[in-house]
Formats: sequence, C-alpha cells, structure tokens
Amino acid sequence: MNSLTGRFARFIFGGTTLLLAGGIGWAGSTSDRGTSSGMFLKVPVSARSSALGGAVTAVTGEAGVLAWNPAGMAESDKRQVLLSHAPSPEGTATSNAYFVHPAGAGAWGVGVTYFSAGSIDETEPTAGATVGTFRPSDAAATVGYARKVAGWDLGLAVKGVQSKIIESDSTLTFDGGILSPKFWQERLRLGVSALNTGGSLRLGNTARPLPFQIAVGVGLTPNEKWTLSSDVKFPRDNDPFLCVGGEGVYPVGADWRFAGRAGWEGAMATEVGDFAGFNMGFGVSKGALGLDYAVSPMGDLGQAHRISLTTSF
Repeated sequence: MNSLTGRFARFIFGGTTLLLAGGIGWAGSTSDRGTSSGMFLKVPVSARSSALGGAVTAVTGEAGVLAWNPAGMAESDKRQVLLSHAPSPEGTATSNAYFVHPAGAGAWGVGVTYFSAGSIDETEPTAGATVGTFRPSDAAATVGYARKVAGWDLGLAVKGVQSKIIESDSTLTFDGGILSPKFWQERLRLGVSALNTGGSLRLGNTARPLPFQIAVGVGLTPNEKWTLSSDVKFPRDNDPFLCVGGEGVYPVGADWRFAGRAGWEGAMATEVGDFAGFNMGFGVSKGALGLDYAVSPMGDLGQAHRISLTTSF
C-alpha cells in the first residue's frame, strides 16, 4: 500500500470511527421520541431493503447500499443503478435514484431522494377559510466513497438535506460504515453503520436534529440461493429495535431469476402492531436488469408499496 493510499485509508477508517463513537450518546433515548426532523430519511430506498425489514447493514448487491451502509459500495464490481418509487396510503410519495461506480480497490456513488407530501390546503388563521394550497417536500443528495483496506470495507458519505413546508431550510450530514471480511467459510460477515450524523433543520422557531441512527448487522449466506440478515438499530429518537430478513433466489430459465423476500421490523411492530412490522416482496431479473416489489402493512393506515428497477453494466 503506497503512502497516499495508506493516508487515505486511515482517513476513511478514522472518519468512520469518529462518526460511530461521536453519535453513540445520541442513540436509544425515548425522551427524544418525536423530536427528529427529516423523517423521510428513515424510509427504505429500495423494494429489496423494505422487503427484508430493513435488516440490510451487512447486505450488499445494489446501488442503494450507499443509503444504508456506504462501505458496501466497495463490493461493487460493476456500475450499478437503482431507481425506486414508493407511494404511501396517505397520498405522499418517495422517489430515489442511486448510482455506484467501482474505481480500483473501491467505489464512489451518488444518490438522490425526493419526498412529496402532496397538495395541502392553506387556511386563513382566524376565519379558517381556504386561501390556497402548498406542497411540502423534502430532498436529499448524497455523495460517498468506499474502499477495501486489508479485507475490510470502509465508507464515508456526505449528504445535503432540504425540507420545505412553506419556508425551507437545509443542512449537511454524514454517513459512515464498516463491513468485515467474510469468514466462517465465506458465509458470514458483520456490518456497522452510522447514519445522519450531525445536522439539523429549522422549520418555524425550532431547530431539530436529523434522525441519527447506529446499526449493527449480520449477514449470512449459507449457500448461493439464500441470504439471511439481522440488524439491531439504535435510533436517536426511539428505543433500540431488532430487524430480521431473508431472501431466496432461484433460477427459473435461461438467464432468468426469481427472488422471494420477507422481513420483520421491530420499530414498526412496536408503534403500529406486530403484523405491521412484517414485510414481504419479490424480484424478477433477467441478466443485469431487475424489477423488485415490496409491500408493508401499516395498520389503520393501509399498506405501503415499493417498486424498484435495478441494473448493472
């Protein structure tokens, strides 16, 4: 490893470690429940990650990894593209576009997320008469880099976040992650991420921090067809919770594959009900082109649907 590469590797490792260590004091406080801004940053960026119940900290294989653990980009051996859309039962919608490009022993990536709350009536404060409409929205743009160092994957990303109701505000935040080498006969790996470290948004007279979260995950691939995953997540604004997921991939013809997925997210189960924490979905791919779908029950709110288009080249 030359001196420049060594210095850069130490920078990534040191930066990621600081993100993890500096944010631990924020995580897991129920007294901060409901005090985060930029809640759209918690929405899964792809149908696959949603179907796995969010248990993806140690899972790679698509450009969306930049959003949940930027270290996973270092596993990319081809350019990857992810486009996704998720309409909600309440008329809102979230759209994502992510791109990852391998570069030597690492990879860089960019991603954009846009959340629309739809059209809302604006009323006159005293009489209550409708005087017009407004369209609240949120957006985030991410740039990240990951590199392999002595078998470990290390990644950092910087993210610009903007929120708009009638007035708007913007901020910068940072993501970092680590993936261990594969062990136990190349079947098992560990991952750690720190997301939305630093930054706050001021809407009205109150500035609220972004939804910082630390996640520790395990990914197990007992064979070529199966991936099993589990995360423990420590959000700033809630209790720690568990996520588990599983994926089976089967060839169904020449160059065609079918994937079935299911997962359970502890946070949704606690807040809405056990069944609301259950997620499921499937994917169909031919060669490098894939189409994925996921559905997530949300109790009295109905069901959330997500669809993703992925490709590599």
